[in-house]
Amino acid sequence: MKVITESELRDIYKKSPFTSFDLPSGMKLTPAASQFLSERKIKVLRDGVAESVLAAENRRYNAAAPTPALPRIAPSPQPLADPRSPQAQGGYPTVVHQGIQATVPTAPPVQPVQPIQPVQPIQPVQPVQPIQPVQPVQPVQPVQPVQPVQPVKPVQPAQQSFGGQTPMEASRQKRDTTAQNMDTSHTDHSKPEHMTHLRGSELVPKTHPIIAFRGQLDSFEAMLLELVIDTETAGFNSLSSDLNELLEYSRTIMRAEVMQEPMAPMNICGWDSDEIRERSHYPNKFYSANHFTPQPHHGKIMAQLNRLRAQSRELELAAAHAFYREDGSTERDDILKAVNRFSSLIYVFMLQLLGGVYQYGA
Repeated sequence: MKVITESELRDIYKKSPFTSFDLPSGMKLTPAASQFLSERKIKVLRDGVAESVLAAENRRYNAAAPTPALPRIAPSPQPLADPRSPQAQGGYPTVVHQGIQATVPTAPPVQPVQPIQPVQPIQPVQPVQPIQPVQPVQPVQPVQPVQPVQPVKPVQPAQQSFGGQTPMEASRQKRDTTAQNMDTSHTDHSKPEHMTHLRGSELVPKTHPIIAFRGQLDSFEAMLLELVIDTETAGFNSLSSDLNELLEYSRTIMRAEVMQEPMAPMNICGWDSDEIRERSHYPNKFYSANHFTPQPHHGKIMAQLNRLRAQSRELELAAAHAFYREDGSTERDDILKAVNRFSSLIYVFMLQLLGGVYQYGA
């Protein structure tokens, strides 16, 4: 007796799936092949009749003692199909492969896909324009009487004496008392281009440490002024006000250095020098923030503050180079202490911006 295996059924099913399998006479399915058909709910036929029908007939005529076997009628060349099968109803064609007959379902005809109608866009509702209030009519102002034209008086020559000089010459020799120009009030137009005035008529090279310090202070104040404007434009009015207070104090340093005057004690935003240092060193005591490094998501204002803080460190180095002596002593300790607190104060401003002390619109 020939046995049909699962692998043979898989080959047939892979080439053309089927819904019923006609098992030829003298052949037997392996257990794995039977399980393969059962899992896919494929009916097994014997000579065109389902095995379930044959099993029911066997159970009907079964007795306690076996009955003599009836002679088996040879199958006709064209076995009758189960009238309930799709093949008998003309629905499925029959495929024969290697002597094995199977019924293959025929795919239903494909229905054409109906085109999707485009969705019409909804027209936006036009906003209702508010009614403009009627402007009250302004009362007509009475016409003022025309004043008679006064005759022009002749210009009198200036009586002021300039010591035999013309007013233009006198103005050129007038002393400029502003801090930025105190060191150039006696400028000699014949001085070398690589020299500049330190104080009065004292000429020094432009590489002099104090001249370099003044340049760094000027750059710091220029950057600080720009940030005052940017923060006010961005809506951080409180931060802009605190930066402006720092700007006013930094400008006193230039005058104190040029005029050789003592610096006033630092007091910015109500904080003295010691409190500024305390806040910058221990932020947890004053703000809901720890020490941090500015990141891109902190925004442009934070980046500009950090740049100003870095510029203040350059100012500290220039001040130390200008007022430090080779014997270890220093001059202008008041200026050194002031510029050293600038970086700490700007870092406190950054902490307050991060911690929400500075709010937009406030």
